[in-house]
Amino acid sequence: MIAVDFTFLDTIEYEQKTLLKSFCIFTGILLDAFADRGMAHQFRICCTSGQKNYLQERFPDYEVAAVNRILRLSAPLIGAERSLRWFRRLNRRTALFFRTQALRDVDCIWFPYGLPEFFWKAALGRKYVLTIHDLMIYHNDVKEPADVAEFRTMMDRAAAIAGVSEMTREDIKASFPDTDPVYIPNPFLIPARTEADPGRVPYILCINGYGEHKNQMTLLNAYARIAGQTSCRLVFCGGWSDPAYVDRLKEAIRENHLEERVDLIIRAKKEEVNDLLKNCTLFVSSSRAEGFGRTPIEAALYGKSVIVPEIHPFTDTTHGLVHCYKDPMDDRELADCILDVLEHPDPQEKLMNIRDAFEQEYSAAHCAEQYAALFRKVTE
Repeated sequence: MIAVDFTFLDTIEYEQKTLLKSFCIFTGILLDAFADRGMAHQFRICCTSGQKNYLQERFPDYEVAAVNRILRLSAPLIGAERSLRWFRRLNRRTALFFRTQALRDVDCIWFPYGLPEFFWKAALGRKYVLTIHDLMIYHNDVKEPADVAEFRTMMDRAAAIAGVSEMTREDIKASFPDTDPVYIPNPFLIPARTEADPGRVPYILCINGYGEHKNQMTLLNAYARIAGQTSCRLVFCGGWSDPAYVDRLKEAIRENHLEERVDLIIRAKKEEVNDLLKNCTLFVSSSRAEGFGRTPIEAALYGKSVIVPEIHPFTDTTHGLVHCYKDPMDDRELADCILDVLEHPDPQEKLMNIRDAFEQEYSAAHCAEQYAALFRKVTE
């Protein structure tokens, strides 16, 4: 029996009954794939009490057990910003107790989002598997010795660690030399081959969270350079968002007089996202920091031309099959690349070959098979 930690689920996700963040989507796809393989009885989903009803509805084939969080507060309830660090530390140290019942007859715990705040202290007495999407938080935000030690303890004592890209796997090994991580990519639901709806206004699509490291501003500046040379609109769509960054984007749109040409969509439903992917003319990501880079692969599976910057792991996960520009911050280079792709569209045969290559590597069944083998190795 394997316990699956789902305490990373956001309130908005179980209230709206949808999985929004990439690591939540990835976990859901894998659990569906395990259920399709008749393996649901081998897993027990562990969650907070508020999440239980949604997860029972979302994963009806699985047993779902609620854990007891001693402290479950939101940061604004504790006042000043300076208290936030204290709150996070206290939350990690006191909120991660759980009912012993939730782990009865469990051989292993799987943490699909391997971060200390979602890591149960009691897991140190059991075998556990971590999925690491990236180490950006460890490199950029973990400063205090106690937090560094907690992160290292979590990593060093894991029975197995999976990195979702080769870049992430290599970063794990370099940062934590005592570990032996494996590469298992994020899985995708492979969409049916479809054609764009007739009569749709052409548009360039970017799907990503809104934040400084996702770098939508460079794409906006690139579009401003070429807006007069293309009939395509620009559509941004994202799940999570930094409100200050969104405000900067809105101001830049006004300054460039692009209010009628640019759309900002926040927290779109799954059906809306799929419709945007199905009907876009071109998909572009200008992100300068990724752990895996989900959305360009997703767009390519819809048979779309894709442009990404030459950063890891984009170069790893796309295998050089999509269009690349070198500097993620160079809006002039990106503008030239967009115009070139729009003026010289990819042949349909090429796009279908890319889709077939990605389908083979990133199908849910293929990734679930790799995780199943990892779990067997840990529990035998």
